Amino acid sequence: MEGGEIALREAFGALAIAPLVTVNHAYTHFKVTFEVYHAQVSHTIAEGLWLAPALLKDYPFPKSHLKMIQTFLRRNLENDF
Repeated sequence: MEGGEIALREAFGALAIAPLVTVNHAYTHFKVTFEVYHAQVSHTIAEGLWLAPALLKDYPFPKSHLKMIQTFLRRNLENDF
């Protein structure tokens, strides 16, 4: 089990986890790698704003996040688990 999967299980009680995409993005002074997973969680996570996938297009996101969202929507994963 990879580090991201372990963290999802520990922090959110994730029941099912599937790697979605790895996104490399360069900012002006540094580079980052996002490892993105699709997970089914065992309990409600109240913090933040939670949206139906179809509504994501109505919000502005940085370019790096758009890569993740587009991959998610393309694969239509909201009903995979």
